[in-house]
Formats: sequence, structure tokens, C-alpha cells
Amino acid sequence: MRTLSLLPIIAMLTACTGNIGMGDDTSSEDDDWSDDTNSNLDTTDPDTTDTNDSTDTNDTVDTTDTFDTDTFDTSGGTGGWGGSGGWGGSGGWDSSSWGDTGGSGKDTSIPSTGTPLEPAGDCTKALTMDVLVSGEYLGTLGSTSNLTESTGSNSCTTYSTNGPDGFYKVVIADGATLTVEADGGGGDIALYLVSDCTDSQTCVVGMDEGYTADNETLVYTNVSGAEETLYLVIDSWSSTAGIVTDFWMNVDLN
Repeated sequence: MRTLSLLPIIAMLTACTGNIGMGDDTSSEDDDWSDDTNSNLDTTDPDTTDTNDSTDTNDTVDTTDTFDTDTFDTSGGTGGWGGSGGWGGSGGWDSSSWGDTGGSGKDTSIPSTGTPLEPAGDCTKALTMDVLVSGEYLGTLGSTSNLTESTGSNSCTTYSTNGPDGFYKVVIADGATLTVEADGGGGDIALYLVSDCTDSQTCVVGMDEGYTADNETLVYTNVSGAEETLYLVIDSWSSTAGIVTDFWMNVDLN
């Protein structure tokens, strides 16, 4: 009769019991690990809300920089180029005023004060007219050109005087000075004194330094040692441009 050995069965049961104990310990260790807060992902880490990348003003372009919208003033305004004190502006350089055509910036009116005194339209009338004395006068030139001059050194004014003219008779005492300022409005006025009103070559002194709408001033002092009878000629530079019609003059004789 065989005898059953219990040793293998006991060994098997011991092994099973040991496995069950290890499993329980492992489960307990797993539970402890899941409760460890040191191993959790910190979802409130400030790094996830860092605003440096999205709101950092150092990364933002300043679109309101006024340098980009600053304008260069080409109109000049007052004192600038073109406007007030600039090219073509108020007080600026008016190139159209050069030459005898005059410029739009000039005053083409004549003073309204003065005694109306029409010049003689020819030499014959001038010989018998009253003598001119000091005062302010207003006059008008006709359409006749009695004395004509060509531009050059032999001319009384060194310029042509081909436009309408008129005469005044003047008596100047020895040592006295005659000063005549004249305004021809929009015309180019010329002034000169002659001793013979039929001959421009008897010119004593002449003045035509300005252009259209410029005033002229003639000054003459009698140093002849005797009284002189001369003829003041109010003339125009040209018969086609700068023609003088109405004029004003101030006469000072002393």
C-alpha cells in the first residue's frame, strides 16, 4: 500500500499564500502613490498664464508715432516759400513785377488828393500857360506824343519816351530847387525838364528809373546864376505798353 506524501501539497499552499500577500501589499502601495501630491501636474503653474508674450508693450509697434504723419510745409505760410514772405506768396518774390509789364502786387491807383490841373497838350499851349507852383495836382495825358526819345545815352532819361506826353511851364529862381514826385498809376511814367518844348535834346535833367506802376522823382537845382524858364514834361515810356493816362504829382519849388 502506497503512502501519500503531503509535502508537495503543503509547498503549493505556502506558495499561493505568499502570492496573495504580495498582491495585497502592491495594491496598498499603488493607493499610496496616487495620493502623493508631489507627483501631480500643477495645472495652476503661473507659467501657463504668463502675459509677457501677448501683452508685452515692448513687442507692440507704436502706430501713433507722429513722426510718420509730420508734414513738410512747402507752402511756407508766413515767412515761408510761397505764401506770407515766400515764393509767390503774400510778401514773396513776384517775378512778374520785373520789367515794364509790372506785377500784380503793385498798387496801380493814384492818390485822390490834389488840385486838377491839366497839362498843355503841345508846346504852343505850354508857352502861354500859367506858371506851375508848389502843390499837389491831378492831371490826364491825351493821346499825342509830342516829344519822342530813343533808348540810349543821348536820351534825356536814357530810355525811350514814345508814349503820350504833356507840358507844364516852370520858372525857377537862381539857387532854387524843383522837386517833382509823380505817380502814373499802372503806367510807366517818365519826367524831364527841357528849355525848348519843341526839342527833347534841350533836356536839362530827366528821370525814368522805375518800371510800370512805379513812382518817379525828379530833382533839379538852378545854379545858372539867373532865373530859368523850363518845361516839365510828363511822358510815357512806350506807346504800346505802360501808357500813362491819369497821373498825380507833388511839386515842391523853393
